[in-house]
Amino acid sequence: MVRTEAVAGRGLFRFDPGWLWVCGGLSLLACCMVVPAVDDLRRAEGGRDVALAMEARASEELTRHIAVRDELVRPTDRLVLTLAATHLNLVPEGTIAILDTGPIAQTDASPFAGLEVAWEAPEGREAPESVLQRLLTNRTARMWVAAFALLCVMYGVLPMDRR
Repeated sequence: MVRTEAVAGRGLFRFDPGWLWVCGGLSLLACCMVVPAVDDLRRAEGGRDVALAMEARASEELTRHIAVRDELVRPTDRLVLTLAATHLNLVPEGTIAILDTGPIAQTDASPFAGLEVAWEAPEGREAPESVLQRLLTNRTARMWVAAFALLCVMYGVLPMDRR
């Protein structure tokens, strides 16, 4: 038969401070698993952002190349004159080539100059700098933090009389 009466001087329920150790240790163990995973996720998302930026750049370049190809299939007079002047050094009869060494002459008149798209790097995602984050992303330190967390849990589950 189980005795359920209160012992003199002690209530039916008493608060065991060991639960604080158990909760703290379990939270630290959860952090040992979650923080490195979030750091890996942040790095993977950064790689994904770079890949998406590269894909957008390649798509824009492809669109520009298709536009030039379509213009070469159905050439206009302006395109023919530009190609002849830039690649064959030919000018139509009755016109004079202007030779200048100033800044205007240094610009490229080629229709192919506009095909390249400038690279715009995506914004990097910065990891929050905290002591816990630095400890848990270092493999050796994470092992020690996990061992301390397990020690807290084991201390918390000890009977009150043993503490």
